[in-house]
Amino acid sequence: MKRPISQLLTGNVIALSVATAGVILVAVGLLLSLHTWDGYRAALEWRQDHGTIHALLDATEVQARERGHTAAWLGDAEAASRPDALWLESDLAWQAALLRLARLQQRRPDDTGLASRAAAVHQALARKHTIRARLAAEDNGLGTPSLPEDWFEATTQLNEQTIALQRYLAAGLDGPPEVMRLALAVNHPATELIEYQGRIRGLFAWHLAAAQPLDSAHRRQIEIARSLADQRFTDLTQTAAGMDPSLDHLLEAMGESRQEFLISVTDHLAAADEGHYLQEASDWLVTADAAIGAVFAFARAGSDLALSGIESVARSRATMLGSYVALMLLAAVLALLSLRRLRRDMERYSMEKEMSETILGSVADAVLATDAQGRIHYLNPAAEQLTGWSLPEAMHRDHKDVVVIRNRLHASINDPLTCCLEQQHIVSFTEGQVLVRPDGEEIAIDSSCAPIRDAESTLQGCAMVFSPRDREHTLDRMLSYHASRDTVTGLYNRRAFEQHLQEFVHDARSTGRRHSLAFIDLDNFKAVNDLVGHAAGDQLLRQIAWLIGETVRDTDVTGRLGGDEFGLLLRHCPVEQAKLVANKLHDTLRRYRLHAGDRSFDVGMSIGLVEIGPTSPGVEELIHEADTACYTAKEAGRNRARIYHPSDRAQTERRRQLQWVTRLTDAMDEDHFILFGQPIVPVREGLDTRAEILLRLQDADGNLIPPMAFLPAAERHGLMPEIDRHVIRKAFRLLARHKAQSTNTPIIHINLSALSLADQGTADFLLEQVQDFHLDPSRLCLEVTETAVMGNLQQTARTMERLRDEGFQLALDDFGSGLSSLTWLKNLPVHLLKIDGNFVRGIVQDPIDHAMVEAISRIGELMGIHTCAESVESARIMEALPALNIEYAQGFHPGRPWPLVDLLGLPDIEDARQTAGKTMPPSEIPD
Repeated sequence: MKRPISQLLTGNVIALSVATAGVILVAVGLLLSLHTWDGYRAALEWRQDHGTIHALLDATEVQARERGHTAAWLGDAEAASRPDALWLESDLAWQAALLRLARLQQRRPDDTGLASRAAAVHQALARKHTIRARLAAEDNGLGTPSLPEDWFEATTQLNEQTIALQRYLAAGLDGPPEVMRLALAVNHPATELIEYQGRIRGLFAWHLAAAQPLDSAHRRQIEIARSLADQRFTDLTQTAAGMDPSLDHLLEAMGESRQEFLISVTDHLAAADEGHYLQEASDWLVTADAAIGAVFAFARAGSDLALSGIESVARSRATMLGSYVALMLLAAVLALLSLRRLRRDMERYSMEKEMSETILGSVADAVLATDAQGRIHYLNPAAEQLTGWSLPEAMHRDHKDVVVIRNRLHASINDPLTCCLEQQHIVSFTEGQVLVRPDGEEIAIDSSCAPIRDAESTLQGCAMVFSPRDREHTLDRMLSYHASRDTVTGLYNRRAFEQHLQEFVHDARSTGRRHSLAFIDLDNFKAVNDLVGHAAGDQLLRQIAWLIGETVRDTDVTGRLGGDEFGLLLRHCPVEQAKLVANKLHDTLRRYRLHAGDRSFDVGMSIGLVEIGPTSPGVEELIHEADTACYTAKEAGRNRARIYHPSDRAQTERRRQLQWVTRLTDAMDEDHFILFGQPIVPVREGLDTRAEILLRLQDADGNLIPPMAFLPAAERHGLMPEIDRHVIRKAFRLLARHKAQSTNTPIIHINLSALSLADQGTADFLLEQVQDFHLDPSRLCLEVTETAVMGNLQQTARTMERLRDEGFQLALDDFGSGLSSLTWLKNLPVHLLKIDGNFVRGIVQDPIDHAMVEAISRIGELMGIHTCAESVESARIMEALPALNIEYAQGFHPGRPWPLVDLLGLPDIEDARQTAGKTMPPSEIPD
């Protein structure tokens, strides 16, 4: 007997303890990690907010220099050159600051205070740019003159709005205390000090450069700015002193440069009434720049200290987070290893138990098992039928009460079970034994008993296999069983399943009851066979069959239809209820780990459902509908269920494509494909003529079907390589006939699909056909689409390089439609670029399309590649091509598609063109 579950758990006490401790540690680690992650993320946000303040400070510094030097230039444009470089530096600094500000606004979309202050900065900056543009225009002799006051007012307003924004950001910085102290105590007073000193610098720079006396209004502005600057300097020295040694050093340097600055201000004020200043404007700017630069150096140092504090907090929390995550991962690994061992043992125990019961229940011979004391523990269905006892009735009874066996030849011989338990070895009897049923009937049997031992070889019980002596009847039953069963899973095979489905259909039509059919296709099952072999795949199929049997009712019918496809008939179950059963199957499969060989796999189920009702079609059509719904489920993402609805567009499209597969196969067998050719006309003299082969399909009524009606189905179902080869053989046959009659053969373009390009045998096939028909490969051009190339660039490039080396010409079709056209073009050996018609159609009226086509033409010219414009549909487009240096044109204007036999001048060849002429004139056949 198998070891009991208590013994299984006892042997895994340590694993259970480790798993429990691991789960607790994972939970604690997760809570600590989440808390630390919130702190780390907050530190990152502080750094981003402070980065915005720092960027605004940098922009303010450049802005301050721009204001002073521009003022000097305005005072004397001849002595001082226009500060274009400083203007550019200022614009770049503001672009960087505004970019950070925009990112900050994205993170704080509901912050109305930030939005209003940011808008004020934008507005002030726009006004400054307007004034500066007018100054530049005036310098060039254009536009309306601007007063220096306009420049001072605009820059002052911008600085004030920037300071207000910086103060708002610093006040809202929810960071470490030391960071907020630095931001509020250093950054804000420093920026205001810079602004007031900057006003003085700008006003004096203009007056010194112009050598003009100071009017009363400007004198008043300078005196107010000096008073406010003195106050801000006092505030700054009081709050920042002793905060950090590096700041004390910069504070001292700032005081020294400020003293020299104040002396110059006093001297200039004394001389301002007459305008006879003691310094040139350039010397004054050096003095003022040094004073203001010292303040900026101090402010940057404070900003760097704040940022260093933030980064220290972020590193600390990142280290804590890493420690917690490492602890959590270690605990999770220990828990998973322990649980994996326990689960593996549990699954092995469960699988052994269920598989043994399933196998024993399906064999034709009777099987029973006892414990070491001879008490019944198991009867399979055959044993129940043969002994007349059911398993619940016989459970735990002494075997002598259930299986009464006599030996007619040797009365002294005990029954086989007693002999086996006493002797503890295999016992077999084939003659003289009869089984006495409860009703007194005696049945001649053959029997065999074997002891059941545990891992320590201790006797756990006995198993007995017995069968009636009428072998012919038994063999008939076995043959009947195996004829209807799948040899791998023991489920019904396809033939037996379809017979049951026919019975369900008959019942639904005669009684009106509703049943459901489920078509199940395993997802990712091919990977199992590829990775671990078919034997392991069969093992996995048996596990799937067992899981389905455990999920559905005994009255339901399960079958294996072939490969990894299963069928399920749900009796008296409407399709809405069947959807719930399908969901239950998905849940069961998701909870159960499937094993194949020594590996585990995640295998899903795509399920198609169809209802069996009074008006349902026949068996074949029902299976087809369920298969269609299953395919729709796969297309929708796999591992899900879909109910078949005739009106469902996806399912209708699936059925339509399946019908196309048959039609296209027949069309190739019966040669119903018609080849058309469209001229590719040279735009300038000296170029070869060309023609592209286009494909049409002729239906039973002689009508022509355009390629877009059937090519998507051919691509989806992998028929394109066969169609490509069919077209190549047919085209080469016509070209060989034409070559025999004429020497003026155009270069023929033939399209190749993505699947053909990915096939390594395509190049070999083309070379064989060229040799068989004695054609010159240089007169053949193979067209590939850009999307086909990008689908498998490596293999496609190898195929194209080989074909080029063999003499074929290569063309890249629909060029420009992909996202990486130019990137791929450098790696592909093409001779001709066919520019996508979406660009060509608009070159006359759309300047962007015109520029795109011109750029592609230029690139082709530089790379030595010919260019061809597609979709040339009017004379205006045709006339515009020479100016763009386009070499070829293709479209309805230069030439419409015609049957290839006519285009090549082969009227003696009987082709389907006569039929085509009856149904659709060549001028109306779509490309």
